[in-house]
Amino acid sequence: MCIEQVAQGLTAEASERYDAELMPVWFHRGQQAAWEKTEDVVLLLCGTQSGKTVFGPWWLLREIQRKGPGEYGVISPNYTLLFRKAFPEVIKVFKQFGKPIMSPVPRFEFSQEGLMRLFGRSDEPCTIYFGYAENSDSLESMTLKAVWSDECGQSAFKQTSYEALNRRLAVMKGRHLMTTTPYEFGWLKNDVYDVWKAAKDKDEETYIAVVNFSSTMNPTFSQERYDRAKATMPGWRFLMMYDGLFTKPAGVIYEHFDNDNKIPRRVAFHGSDAPPKSWPILTGTDFGNVNMATVAIAEELEQIGENIYGEPTGRYIIFGCKVPDKADAVEQDEEDEEGPKGPVRAHLVRVKKMLQFRRPAKSFGGSHQEEGWRETCRLLGWQVMEPDTNDVEVQIGRVNTGFADNKLLICEDMAKMIRDLENYSNEIDEEGNPIRGKIKDKAKYHRLDALRYIASQLFKERRKITETNVYSVGGKR
Repeated sequence: MCIEQVAQGLTAEASERYDAELMPVWFHRGQQAAWEKTEDVVLLLCGTQSGKTVFGPWWLLREIQRKGPGEYGVISPNYTLLFRKAFPEVIKVFKQFGKPIMSPVPRFEFSQEGLMRLFGRSDEPCTIYFGYAENSDSLESMTLKAVWSDECGQSAFKQTSYEALNRRLAVMKGRHLMTTTPYEFGWLKNDVYDVWKAAKDKDEETYIAVVNFSSTMNPTFSQERYDRAKATMPGWRFLMMYDGLFTKPAGVIYEHFDNDNKIPRRVAFHGSDAPPKSWPILTGTDFGNVNMATVAIAEELEQIGENIYGEPTGRYIIFGCKVPDKADAVEQDEEDEEGPKGPVRAHLVRVKKMLQFRRPAKSFGGSHQEEGWRETCRLLGWQVMEPDTNDVEVQIGRVNTGFADNKLLICEDMAKMIRDLENYSNEIDEEGNPIRGKIKDKAKYHRLDALRYIASQLFKERRKITETNVYSVGGKR
């Protein structure tokens, strides 16, 4: 018996063997394209109700027959989505091979008959574990031969969970199927989609395959409903939800930040991981007892010979950022010291290590009301000046100028800061329009606050702001 017969709802005797290599006859063109991919990571980036979730169990069944008995995984952002979407689809396909067990860990156990039908033997167990990605710790202690992650583009699906799954797959060289609609910019775009896109643009081979198709690729999806959504939804959101395309959301603040502003670290610094010693270093700091952040920028100088540099080129490269990190080793008495001096001293220890003990040419930080923090820095030997303006919109406009003119660059390995730059946006009203001056989740963007303080000093002469976006500075030059 074959998969085509199972897909048509037919039954078979337990003694018959399955051929999981045969593709279900009802797959549409997008699913067929994904079925043929051989890369280690296959990302289905698709519109809603396009057929991505029903594809997952059939792909996993083929991987199980290929790899043999062992441990496999099906992962959703949380338990609610797991049992609403992925779990039912798995049971539909796999119920003829065994049964689900819900306690103490949700899993699917293959029966002796099921093992015989898939592998022709039943001497080793085979288990599919169900997990959720809100907590990466729940994904440890497994050695997976393959995994399917459903709706991995949702914010609840943490980057640490993706990294944990990569570790679980490493020993057995397992493949990873990822199926999702692009809900937002984040690790999925930076760590998966952008890696694939960069290789594709350079015509290079990569371990990632991306398959994109819209909702209407599903022959049962209503063209009328698709057209209605297109006519009534904000364009950016429609493209993401129904066409499965990454687009910049309405209200994105640094709308001129794109791949042109990213640069490989060793390219930026002529084969080194750090700026040449003659390049001036500048820093910006966002103060706070808990979430103090410092961003480091190097001013590029023209290379006129080997290790010889001349005049400034006008370009600035973001190369470092230090925020509180449990991995940082800081003396306990520095952390416990009363008043702001303790947190500042501890933070400066981290910053100095990041800069390899080079002293910045200029440092700016804090608002007008935070002179006390700047004074504390001075007492500790770190001269931090107040920015020339405390108008956040003006500061953001200046930074946008740097990105628009390709004068402000960032080392492409600074994934967390790049993610912040791409997701920094205004809140959206009920009609999908950005609310001016109301930054979404403002309290979590300490890196970008630090960047504002220094970068706004570098690009004071900004071009005219357009009417469409208060933070926009026109197209790239």
